[in-house]
Amino acid sequence: MTLELSELIGQPHVVRALTRAAAQGDPAHAYLFEGPPNVGKTSAAVGFGRALLCTADADAACGQCQSCRLAAAGAHPDLRSFRPVISASPPDKPDQWLTAPAHLLGSLHPLDLLRRLRDEVALRPAFGRRRVVIVEEADRMTEESQNCVLKTLEEPPEGTILILTVVNVRNLLSTILSRCQRVPFRLVAPSAIEEWLARWEEVSQKAALLSRFADGRPGYALHLGTEPALWAGRRSVAELVRSAVAAEPVDAMRFSESVQDLAEALWPADGSVPGYGSLHGTNKTRAQRSKSCEVVEWMTSWFRDLLLLSLGAAPDRITNVDDTDWLGEAAARQGGAWAGTALETLTATRRKILQNANLSLVLEAMFTSIILGQSAN
Repeated sequence: MTLELSELIGQPHVVRALTRAAAQGDPAHAYLFEGPPNVGKTSAAVGFGRALLCTADADAACGQCQSCRLAAAGAHPDLRSFRPVISASPPDKPDQWLTAPAHLLGSLHPLDLLRRLRDEVALRPAFGRRRVVIVEEADRMTEESQNCVLKTLEEPPEGTILILTVVNVRNLLSTILSRCQRVPFRLVAPSAIEEWLARWEEVSQKAALLSRFADGRPGYALHLGTEPALWAGRRSVAELVRSAVAAEPVDAMRFSESVQDLAEALWPADGSVPGYGSLHGTNKTRAQRSKSCEVVEWMTSWFRDLLLLSLGAAPDRITNVDDTDWLGEAAARQGGAWAGTALETLTATRRKILQNANLSLVLEAMFTSIILGQSAN
């Protein structure tokens, strides 16, 4: 999806600052776009890059010049993006780096690929006066990779603008932070996301639900609504929650296996990332953990709704409005104490998964706790 800077939603301060920088023709040599995932950082970086490379005499990308057409087609030689990668090689073979899904546990920017970035920016722009290089999820750079990028920041080639997008700035060296102009991004109001989604024909009918489920992340809402496997996965998680509420402790192992099966099904299938079956060893385990965390996070939204309804919240306050009737019945039957305890269990489970605890055992313990909790009420 290609957006102009003016189309970025929920970030008016960002649009103003970047539009001004592009119009004045004197941008900083390095920017740090920081904020939660899926709030528009990469879209803003690409839109800013297009505006900087546009050859028309305009304040924003004209969309008509050769530079704009190349950028829109993803073929501009002076607009480059580097995304985190994951190894798809067996342990006994050299690494074959392939693009990783966004925010995947274990994905990284390895040193050899960042050296390629350093070599590229040292070259003169191929098309115009500038070159824009975007490093997505730069907080996944290793320390060696960061030091490689730091050399570019310390001696920036003329005409090169480097844009780093990050979620967690604490993972970056202070020397990198001090050399970048920092641009903060925020979560977006559900009403703004809903209005934005309504413009997209393929998701307009689900705009209200998606805007609630996205937790302030418009990019995530659009991805969820346009990726059939993700949308089907969400409904599978809903059925899993319903089953767990009415289950016996003996079912916990089966539910644990269901989460792991769902995690594999959620692996992207759009061809832009390696197939799940092509991963090996540690990388396959990390992929399973990452997507299992996503399933647990989705489960959290239903239990949060149960807690809200059990405390007397109006139905329009909940996230999963397509399950309002069942959630209301379950909340009345189980009560707020159980839902609150279940939420604590889900949060603890996600933390343990990220800390490399045994995935099957942690998930089984999670379901056992949830099932026993509802039995006690």
